[in-house]
Amino acid sequence: MIAIFTLVGVAVALALSLSARTMFTATSELFLSTPRFGNISLPPDSPFLADGFAQQRARSYVRLASRVDLARRVVQKLGIDLAPEKLAAATTAWTPPDTVMIDLAVSASSPEDAKILTDAVTAELAADIRSLESRSGQVIPVVEPVVTNSAQTPSKPSSPNIIVYLLFGTSMGFLAGVTAAAFLHWRRLDTNELERITRRPVLGVVVVDQGSSGSRSVDPSPTNSAKWQWTDVLRKLAVETDRAGDRVLAVTSENGSETSSFVAAGLASACARAGSRAVLVLGRPLAGEESGNNPTPTRSVHSKSSEIGLADLIVGTSPVDDALLRTDNDNLYCLPRADLDSVAPIVASERFQTIVGELRESFDVVILDVPRLFELIPCTPISGCIDSVVLVVPETALAKGDIESGLRVLRDKKVRLLGSISIANSFRSVHALDSASAFQSREGTGR
Repeated sequence: MIAIFTLVGVAVALALSLSARTMFTATSELFLSTPRFGNISLPPDSPFLADGFAQQRARSYVRLASRVDLARRVVQKLGIDLAPEKLAAATTAWTPPDTVMIDLAVSASSPEDAKILTDAVTAELAADIRSLESRSGQVIPVVEPVVTNSAQTPSKPSSPNIIVYLLFGTSMGFLAGVTAAAFLHWRRLDTNELERITRRPVLGVVVVDQGSSGSRSVDPSPTNSAKWQWTDVLRKLAVETDRAGDRVLAVTSENGSETSSFVAAGLASACARAGSRAVLVLGRPLAGEESGNNPTPTRSVHSKSSEIGLADLIVGTSPVDDALLRTDNDNLYCLPRADLDSVAPIVASERFQTIVGELRESFDVVILDVPRLFELIPCTPISGCIDSVVLVVPETALAKGDIESGLRVLRDKKVRLLGSISIANSFRSVHALDSASAFQSREGTGR
């Protein structure tokens, strides 16, 4: 989103710069001499006193350059069709610090006009200065303006400055994108809007707790104060699965977030506690398999990982029972995918479909943890072994675009969306058990 806003800002700035009127600016320079202070033998007539006098006068003269009456005289003398007000607005004069110089600049639509107008304004300003500084009965004025640098025909436009436009447009677009992203991030995607987008029911809202270590966990344990959330999810899930006869559910997210893995674990655990025989087929390695240590609290197994995982079943001939992990709930089993880096080779194999078919015959519910299902469906046959999909969605408006693109993928492959589970982030300090506690492994494997 930020990139889109930035590109829009650049495009708008470029369009404005190209549509802006091209202007050319010519400059000239006046030197203010003080001929009446020529006798330096007298302290009151010191050159230093003359220099300060001229600097004070110069600050007043610059205001004369952009007066409308001066511009009117210039227009009349040149005999051009130009409003004096426009010429006055296009004229700028300033004095460089600590100097007795006056710089003038006049902008026009052509380089030739800019030069002519600048010279004319300079000459008229010099005449006004002489008139003001010539006292009655004195031939030599107190201040004599001398043109030290006549205007030159400009070789390139002074405006628009495309680089300045682009820098401004880029900055404004980036800031607008950051502001919009921050606003949408904190705007909740309520269940009614989610149901309108997906045209399927929201099965429930699950709180994801942000621990002090930064790890996230979904807590479906009976001791959790929010256990009613999982009860509500199971009630709606039972209605939808009984109606369609679905038993193999793929849990995924709209952006491949690992939050879907936590929800898949919590959903399998909740189904098992409700009395259904459930198996969780992991789409990611167990933490113990990645590090060689005991799994972290956000993973499924607390003891050593199985010697045989889903990846081993795909490439070998071992029975499914050898790879299943028993848990502290007799209704709940886990089938890890071992240490394979990518899940794509697993779901693309015919053996995977056979394994899922065997699990379907042995369990009431088969939960497939496939966070990047939307990326895999177009290029793998996984849709052939899935009854329906449970979509995990964060409660932010930023998810809308990803949801809609994912739904198009499901429709193209004729995969049914069972419903969605909305994720609410919680930054509260909680003292509940993590969902992984439901998957603590007993000694041995088998059902």
